[in-house]
Amino acid sequence: MHARGAELHRAGISPVAQRRELLELAQLLLRRRCRDGALLLVVDDVHHANAATQSLLQQLLADAAGLPLLALLTARTPSPAAWPALTRIELPPLSDADIARIVAALGTESQNTRSQNTEAQGAGTQQAGSNDAERRAWLIERSAGNPLFAEELVALRGPAQASARIADLLGTRLAQLGDACATAQHAAVIGLHFDADVLGRVSPRSRTTVERHLAQLRAAGIVRPAADGRLAFRHALLRDTAYSMLGAAERKALHRRIARALDDVGGPAQSAARAEHWEQAQDALHAAAAWLDAGADALRRHVYAAAAACYARGLDALQSVPAGAPRDALELRLHLGAARAGQRSGNFHDPAAMCHLERALQLAGERGADPAELFDALWGAWEVSACQVSFHYGLSLAGKLLEVAGELDAHPYAVLARYALGVSRYWTGNFERARVDLQAVIAADAQSAEPLRNPYGLLLVVGAHAYAALCSQRLGLAAASSSHGRRALVAAHRADDDYAWVFTCTLGAIRERMAQRPARTRAYAHAGLERAARSRLVTFEAVLHSHAAWADVLEHRDARALPILERGVRTVELDYPAAMVVQLIPQVEALQLLGRRTAALKALRELLQWRERLFDQRDDDSVERLVRVCAERPGRLRGD
Repeated sequence: MHARGAELHRAGISPVAQRRELLELAQLLLRRRCRDGALLLVVDDVHHANAATQSLLQQLLADAAGLPLLALLTARTPSPAAWPALTRIELPPLSDADIARIVAALGTESQNTRSQNTEAQGAGTQQAGSNDAERRAWLIERSAGNPLFAEELVALRGPAQASARIADLLGTRLAQLGDACATAQHAAVIGLHFDADVLGRVSPRSRTTVERHLAQLRAAGIVRPAADGRLAFRHALLRDTAYSMLGAAERKALHRRIARALDDVGGPAQSAARAEHWEQAQDALHAAAAWLDAGADALRRHVYAAAAACYARGLDALQSVPAGAPRDALELRLHLGAARAGQRSGNFHDPAAMCHLERALQLAGERGADPAELFDALWGAWEVSACQVSFHYGLSLAGKLLEVAGELDAHPYAVLARYALGVSRYWTGNFERARVDLQAVIAADAQSAEPLRNPYGLLLVVGAHAYAALCSQRLGLAAASSSHGRRALVAAHRADDDYAWVFTCTLGAIRERMAQRPARTRAYAHAGLERAARSRLVTFEAVLHSHAAWADVLEHRDARALPILERGVRTVELDYPAAMVVQLIPQVEALQLLGRRTAALKALRELLQWRERLFDQRDDDSVERLVRVCAERPGRLRGD
C-alpha cells in the first residue's frame, strides 16, 4: 500500500482519489485474507495515528462487518466517539509477578556481568546476591505496575538512588548520553517525530556531529526510524523529558529557528508545523499567517474539519496582535477561509459561516479591500443567503458580484458572477434568463485553458450543466434537459470529487422527480447515496434517500417509505432550510398517493410556509399542482 500510495502521488492523482483507492485496496486485502479463515488485525498505539490514518481505519472496520475478523487496537486515550462500536478493555497495572518477569528479562545481561565480577572478588558473592534481590524488590515497588517505568529503571546505569518519578529517571538516562543529550533536546523541540535535515539546520553543531549523535541515540533506544522516513522518539515521555530539560528562553529561540527552517524547506505539509513553532516562539503574526496556509492546504485536500480548526487557530493567534493593516489583511483572509471550510463541510447555511462572512465584509469595507477579496466575501454570503435567508436576497447579492467582477476586469470573475446570477434566477423562477446565463458559463468554460472553479473548488461546468438541465425541464425542453443532465454527470465523474458527484446526482434526482419518472429518480438517488454517506454530506444524503423513497411509493405504493421521507424532512430542516420545499414536495405527493389526506394537508401547510419564507410568494408549478390536487380531495384545507 505504501508503494501504491507513492505511485499515485507521483502520477499527480488528487488526494481524494488517492485515499479512495488506498481504502479500496485495503478493503480488498482484508477480504482476501479472511477467505482463508479468521484473521487477527493488530494496530498498536492508535493515539499516534494522524487524522487521515484514523479515518481510513474507521472506514476499514465499518466495511469489515460480517468478516471473520478480530481487530485489536491499543491506545493511551479513548477511541473517538464516531468510530464503530468497539469493546473497550481497560488494562490495569501489571502484577508484581509480571513486572518481576520483565525485570528478569531486561536485567539478564547486567546480572551476568555482575556475577562475573563477584566471582572474581570471591567473598563478595553473597552480598552481591543480596543486593540483586533488594534491587529487584525496589524495581517492582517503584514501577507500580507500569512496564515502561520498569524498563527505564532497569536501563538506568549506576546505583538505583533515583527518584521514583518517571521524568527524573528519563532525564537521568538522557544526561548519561553526554553531548548527544543536547541533540536529543533540539530534536524534542521539533516534535515527537522529526526530520534529520531540519535538525541539522537548527543545531549549532556540524552535520557530521549531529549524525553521530543520532546514531548514538538510536543505539541507546531513545529514537527510532519512523514509517514515514523521519525519526521518532521511542516514547512520548522521552520527548517530553528532553524538551523540559531546556530553559524557556532557549526553547523559544529554538522554536523560532525551526519555524524559519521549515519556511526554507517549504511545502504545504509543513504549514501546520510552522504555525505551531511560531506560536511557541510567541510570534503571533507569523503564526496566524502559517495557520492560514495550513487551512488552505487542508481545503485543497478536502479535509474540511481540519481546515476549520486551522483557521480558528489563526484567528485565536491574532487576538494578541495590535490593530493595523497587516492584522486586518490576515483577519479578512482567515474569516473567508473559516466560512469556506464550514460551508464545504456540508453546512452551507451555518450561522457561524455567515458571521465569518459578515466580519470579512466589514473588514473589506473598512480597509478598502482588494476587489478579489471582496468578491470572495460576497460569494460566500451569496452561498449562505440562498440557504437561510431568501432566494431574492441571493439574487441581489449576485448582482453585486457582477459589479465587483466589472471592477476586477478579469474573465474568471465575470463568469463566476454570471453563474451566481443564473442559479439565483432559476430559484426565483426566471428560467429563461437563468438558462441563458448558465449556457454562457458553459461556453466560457469550453474556451478556457483551464477548467473554471468557484471559490469553493466546485467545477463551474458541473453546476452550470446541472442547473441548465433543471431550467430546460421547467421550460419543457426535454431533449436539452437530458443532454445537460448527461454532461453534468460526465463532468462530475471527470472531476473525481465526491461533492461534485453528489451535487449532480441530487439535482438529477430532483429533475426526474419533477418529470414524474420514478425509475430514473431512483437511479440518480442510488448513484449518489454511497458518496454522500462517505463524505458526510448530510443534506444531500437526506434528499437522495427521500427521492428514492418517493419512487418506491409512486411505483409500488410502499408505505414503509413514509418514515424515510419524514426523517429526511427533519434532517434538512436542521441542516439546510433552503431545501425544505424540494424535500416536502415528494412527501406531500407520497402521502396523497397513499390516501393519507390529513397528513398530506399538514405537510402541505408546512410547504406553503416555507415557500413564502424562501421564495417570497413566487409561483411554483409543483406546489400549485399539489394545492389543486389536495383541494380536489375530501377533507381539504379550509381557507387555504
